Amino acid sequence: MREKLREKCGDEMGVHEQLAGLLGATREATSKTMADFTARNLIRQGRGRIVIQDASALRVVARRTA
Repeated sequence: MREKLREKCGDEMGVHEQLAGLLGATREATSKTMADFTARNLIRQGRGRIVIQDASALRVVARRTA
């Protein structure tokens, strides 16, 4: 099943899995947060990359959750 999802989603699942491992979080929670950040135009995702679009807004989010 994981391979079928990986084919459908491309490298995004792998990046989320790696990031989750670094953070000590689940891949599911990481993917949900990344999707939220994307919807809020804080980041852009694609082809195994994460691009920060609004660093100052991302810092505000980080300060609120710290």
